[in-house]
Amino acid sequence: MSKEVLIKINKVSKVYGDGFQALKSINLEIHRGEIIALLGPNGAGKTTLISPENVQICEAGVSISETESEVAFSWSSSDYTDYYDLKITNLNSNSIIWNSKNKLTSDTVVLVKGQPYSWSVNTRNSEVSDITSSDTWKFYLGGLGVVNFAPYPATLKS
Repeated sequence: MSKEVLIKINKVSKVYGDGFQALKSINLEIHRGEIIALLGPNGAGKTTLISPENVQICEAGVSISETESEVAFSWSSSDYTDYYDLKITNLNSNSIIWNSKNKLTSDTVVLVKGQPYSWSVNTRNSEVSDITSSDTWKFYLGGLGVVNFAPYPATLKS
């Protein structure tokens, strides 16, 4: 006795605007009770963060004033990505800075010294609506900080 077919596709193809052929005449049947995994790159690949380093004191950058520095962020390029969104969060105030639609794999942002931050990068592809996010890294921007506090707020672990 054959198992019930739950999903069936025939001759599915996908070609991106740049001519890359992601699928070519794919046929697939999924039967009741089967466990399957489809693997491969999605619309935009996950990027790897490079700098500022994770859980480190950041002393690099250009000092703008006694209270601010221009910090350079960099990350690896990812496949099938049209642009990157850089997200920086001040961990004390939870204020967020977005630098969107960056076609390069680096950016500079002026930040307040003596503060803990987290940062991540989202990748986007104009062909699909999916957004892929990098890991989130934390760093402390060196400068005149508060003496009696740990550089990072506590993170709850479950």
